Amino acid sequence: TDTIKRALENTQYSLDKSVLDVEIRNIALKESYLYAPMDGVVSVIAIKEGEAVNTQNGNAVVTLTKPNSLVFEA
Repeated sequence: TDTIKRALENTQYSLDKSVLDVEIRNIALKESYLYAPMDGVVSVIAIKEGEAVNTQNGNAVVTLTKPNSLVFEA
């Protein structure tokens, strides 16, 4: 009957939409990693979650420190 056919189509549409949502989230997660050109430890994060980053002003957003290159004198 038409009612069952429409219900099936709606269910399939919801399933397809859910699958696409999961795939998009997986792609976003995969592309969200930040890679640095050197080994080190993040020592400063100059922004908060949700803030926009302007790459044109040259300000550092994240500072990496190489622990084996630190020198302390007393």
